Amino acid sequence: MPKDEKLSKEYVYQKRIREIEKEIIDFFVKIGEQRYLTPKFSIIFGYLIIHRVLSQSELSDLTGYSIATVSNTLRLMLSLNLASKRLRPNSHEYEYYIFGENTSLTPQSSKFKLESVQQGLDFFSNKKQQLEKSNLKERKGYNLLLQRIEELLNFLIVWKSMIEFQTTLFIEFMKKNQLSI
Repeated sequence: MPKDEKLSKEYVYQKRIREIEKEIIDFFVKIGEQRYLTPKFSIIFGYLIIHRVLSQSELSDLTGYSIATVSNTLRLMLSLNLASKRLRPNSHEYEYYIFGENTSLTPQSSKFKLESVQQGLDFFSNKKQQLEKSNLKERKGYNLLLQRIEELLNFLIVWKSMIEFQTTLFIEFMKKNQLSI
């Protein structure tokens, strides 16, 4: 596919925005490795988080993986109830999503541990600052990427407080019932 044609696709960001997107994907791979997930799984998961809804062919374009590899990974995500699919309107093609096109991230979508949450807060705060200080505000993909980073930050803040609250309740329960921790 000619380079100009690929850049004209709405889901493919341009230049520096694409570089920041790839840094975010690298972060998903790093966190995934800590959870014993394959890089392919983490990369596809990351792109679905960023773009919300993508087809197999769009995921193949973004990742460079074959349709078969994308299909197998999506099949695994579907079997684990980590992704959903639906028929794309006016098409014979399916589109895949993690949280849904018009929904925000929710705490039940992840089982991050507190240390991973803090890593995420640090990483995404840095990326948000990097984007806001850049001269990329007029570039394609800037607003969506900034919005997704802000949603991830909000999700991680809520998730961190939930983990802390749950830990406190657990410790209090164990002490009250004189159970060892």
